[in-house]
Amino acid sequence: MFASRFRRSAVSQPTSEPQLPSPPDCLEECTGPCGVGPMPLCMAGRGETVCIHEIQGGRQLRQRLLDLGLNHGSTVRLVKNEMPDPLILAVKEDGRLALGRSMAQRILVTPTQRT
Repeated sequence: MFASRFRRSAVSQPTSEPQLPSPPDCLEECTGPCGVGPMPLCMAGRGETVCIHEIQGGRQLRQRLLDLGLNHGSTVRLVKNEMPDPLILAVKEDGRLALGRSMAQRILVTPTQRT
């Protein structure tokens, strides 16, 4: 009885090449102009302009960043990104925002241009 439950049925072999899945429709949105995919905000370089792709974290973190003006599709420029210090972002050209490294690691961005 036990062996009959795990008996393999006859499987026919495909005669043609297997179909590969098509790439996702958002592939152009997921990569920057140089083909770089989403990366954590803390990996971006000083002076780099990035677009926010995703915020990984809980509801409270997403709501806090949304209140600060950082939501999906927003464009920000990194003003300062030195290792022990927090990141400083230019938001909407005239605002500055300081983010801690742990919070910046949860924000996935795609690079748009470097100035």
